[in-house]
Amino acid sequence: MPALSRSLRFSAVFVLAVLLAGCTATRLEPQRFEGRTIAAAAPYAPAPFVDHPLLAPRTRPARPPLLRGEQDNLEDLQERLRAAAKRVDVPARLAAALFHTAADELGARRTADARTADYVLDFRVHHYGLRLRSYRSQARFFMEAEARLIERATGEAIWAKRLRSSRTFATGRTGADLGRLADAAFADLLADLSSRAAERMQAALQNDVAP
Repeated sequence: MPALSRSLRFSAVFVLAVLLAGCTATRLEPQRFEGRTIAAAAPYAPAPFVDHPLLAPRTRPARPPLLRGEQDNLEDLQERLRAAAKRVDVPARLAAALFHTAADELGARRTADARTADYVLDFRVHHYGLRLRSYRSQARFFMEAEARLIERATGEAIWAKRLRSSRTFATGRTGADLGRLADAAFADLLADLSSRAAERMQAALQNDVAP
């Protein structure tokens, strides 16, 4: 994974310019990809965060005494989440899973060089984290992410899918439960949640490949 992650980062600047043009197709024809190469890119994602009104920028300076303990717990949980994200490269994991699925489903040859590939699969996470109503309520994992398959020569995006943050994933734990997890267990949970998000994107790609 580390080698792939470095390759994805290296490709990101190139792909950013390519993404400015093109439209998307609803179906992908495998014949179009025979004998062609495909690379991947996954720009660095912003730090994950806990989605709760007490941590919204407009409310954080004010700490009502009755809510101070709740806000402190939520802030601690956010720090735990960000520490886990340093151990689990969520964008790279999702991009790698989708990249291998795309190559297998379309019959394209994988390459690590986005500058020479015929197609580039660009995957970017806009934001992600945990959403909960209170520290003792059930936490859900959310992510806003987008994948595009780019024809490098033309800059055309021939396929695109978006994972909406409204489509959340249950963690099966409350905020308090997560706060008591060991660091390694928290990272394992984040890896599992990212795998579930990747499966949803992979299924979307597979559904758009023509038989």
